[in-house]
Amino acid sequence: MSIGGTILVDASAPEHDLRKQLIANYAAYAKLALLFYEILVNFDREVRLVWGTCDSFRWSNVIYFVNRYPVVAYQIWSICYTPKIPQYAKTTLQTE
Repeated sequence: MSIGGTILVDASAPEHDLRKQLIANYAAYAKLALLFYEILVNFDREVRLVWGTCDSFRWSNVIYFVNRYPVVAYQIWSICYTPKIPQYAKTTLQTE
């Protein structure tokens, strides 16, 4: 909406965007926490069933490693390198 050369911006829109970004960040941390919990709970079985059979080549081990550890790396990467929450300094924009 424009009134006399000034564009009025809804102040709740940036707040809504900030809340969405915060929720996305919290969800990413929760996913990583659940993933680490699952790894810790199942680590003894993983050592016995997967790592214990690494002396011979098995396609099942390859499939397991390809599906398991890139997910962990991606979750850590997505948390560490997610753009920061944008800061909105002004709620009105001046037009010329």
